[in-house]
Amino acid sequence: MILEKIYNKITRPIARKNHKFPRRFTLEDDFTIISCNCIGGLLYHDLGMQFKSPTINMFIPAPDFVRFCLDLKRYLSYDVEKVESEEKFPVGKIGDVTVNFMHYSDFDEAREKWNERKKRVNFDKIFVIMTDRDGYTDELLGEFDKIEYPKVLFSHKFIDRDDVAYVKRDRRRKECRDLTDYVNLKGVRSYEYYFDFEKWFTGKYETGDCKLHID
Repeated sequence: MILEKIYNKITRPIARKNHKFPRRFTLEDDFTIISCNCIGGLLYHDLGMQFKSPTINMFIPAPDFVRFCLDLKRYLSYDVEKVESEEKFPVGKIGDVTVNFMHYSDFDEAREKWNERKKRVNFDKIFVIMTDRDGYTDELLGEFDKIEYPKVLFSHKFIDRDDVAYVKRDRRRKECRDLTDYVNLKGVRSYEYYFDFEKWFTGKYETGDCKLHID
């Protein structure tokens, strides 16, 4: 763990400087990324696109996230209610779904941004991104399977499914590390190393066709 912290401290500044998102496909600015954490916002940023999703700068616990995705329209029709919490960041509730706005200092700002961005959701072109963190259990895989949108789960375990991306570097851990971490000095983030999002977002390829470094 100590060596990992030292590695990240050294590599992150160099990787950030070198990071360039490769553009190999023509993408229409009309798709919505529903992500359980910050990955969606970073992808929009790297692609130079407007946030067409409310799931930006926050994280949702895995069980709540699956429920959210299974009834997306209903949950997005609710307002966000403030929850008293011991966390240092604002926490909100949408029905029975908890949203942790960890990159905001003020709940009202977080709520305003959520409501502003949810109006841009394109329900005809949604991509769901999830990781095996924040309360994920193997039992959730069956519920994850019911999500009707194109979806990908990043897992530290190898699971022989087209919609599961195996993060081999975390195979000795209990869950995936932060997938926004850089894996090399070229500025490649973990989620880019294991999955071709740009290809996926064209809507022309199956999830299994977009997995990378499968070995």
